[in-house]
Amino acid sequence: MEASNQFPEIKLNTISKMEGLEAIEAVRNGSKKEEQKMKSLKLFVSVAIVCLLVGASGAAMADEDCASGYLTGYIEGNIIIPEGGTCYIEAAIVVGHVKASFAKDVTVRAKVRGSIVIRDSELANVGNSTATRIVLKRNKVAFVGNSTAQKSIRVNENILAVVKVNYAGKDFICKNNQQLKASRNQAEFTEDCKDEI
Repeated sequence: MEASNQFPEIKLNTISKMEGLEAIEAVRNGSKKEEQKMKSLKLFVSVAIVCLLVGASGAAMADEDCASGYLTGYIEGNIIIPEGGTCYIEAAIVVGHVKASFAKDVTVRAKVRGSIVIRDSELANVGNSTATRIVLKRNKVAFVGNSTAQKSIRVNENILAVVKVNYAGKDFICKNNQQLKASRNQAEFTEDCKDEI
């Protein structure tokens, strides 16, 4: 009799252990489902944040048109000076590029994270500036002074070019200018800006 009394007791313990194992397995499966839901939610939120940031930076990086005026301060995006435009960029930090073609008067005295490119304009004036590249090409008067370019400075095919006290991290090239006044320019690799007058 004692054995039969023990048998039901063992059976009850076995059932309760099985129930415990099933409960643990159910919790594990439930945790896996919850974990999968959390991963999906995290992925959705991450994608949403990236989309918002890309959208926000795209909007913030819009081009700034400067047909006539004075720009200063922190400017995100490119500054575009259109044909016939007159633009003065002073005491500014420009996150993009400064670009001008066929402009009347462009003056840049700023820290530009991109390039400064002024072509086919009446007056291209870059002074006390920093940029990745500085390109002044086919202008009537091109001036670059006390400026630094991380990569290169190119002053080519201008009617009058005045190029003084500048530094280029790689190349500094002045070619085919009708008149060139150049002095105290330096470059890490190539520097051929010498007076041609």
